[in-house]
Amino acid sequence: SSGDTITGTGAVTLDSTMDMTIGGDITTNGTTTLSTDNNLTLAAGKTLNSQDNEVSMTSFSLDLDGSLNVGAGNLDLIAYGSDAWISLGTEDLSYAISNDEFSRITVSGETQIGGSNIRSLQSKGVTEVATDGITGMLTLNATADEGEVLFWAGSSTFDSLTVNADDYILVSADVTTTTGDLILDGDSDGSSDSDNGIKISNTRTLTSGKNLIL
Repeated sequence: SSGDTITGTGAVTLDSTMDMTIGGDITTNGTTTLSTDNNLTLAAGKTLNSQDNEVSMTSFSLDLDGSLNVGAGNLDLIAYGSDAWISLGTEDLSYAISNDEFSRITVSGETQIGGSNIRSLQSKGVTEVATDGITGMLTLNATADEGEVLFWAGSSTFDSLTVNADDYILVSADVTTTTGDLILDGDSDGSSDSDNGIKISNTRTLTSGKNLIL
């Protein structure tokens, strides 16, 4: 888009093998699917508003310079490619969601980040202020073979959190949920991998606003 306002009266699907840039406000009234093999950008000052409908965004890299308002719908953020890596809180990997980008997301439905193609998902100092708009369950998935989820390089805070890893979860920084459950599964497929389980480093703390399930 070159800056035009986009309005969808029902489901909207945008698919590209090249870079995709949403340069104008986009409002939809059904499931919204954005998919590209390359970079996906929501331009600064622009808003994608799905009016409580599901949003799915797949890309090799992601620039959420604008605002994403999903409301009560579900949100899926998916990194393109096999054995992909994801960084949360910082922008040091190709697919990354910084604290600034998190702060522009509003969703009360379920949010899924990652999937069965993710080899490593790393949370590095995700702040409570940044995730304040994500009030439904946030699920982090690294369920590719030998998939790992790492909490390190600064404590991370969420409203509610579920973590699924094929091989293991490493907690080397504090993890907190302020309101809802904290659920960690370090062997999501129940089969034998190189590590399997949850590793908590010395003096690290898991704090749950509701149920803590390991």
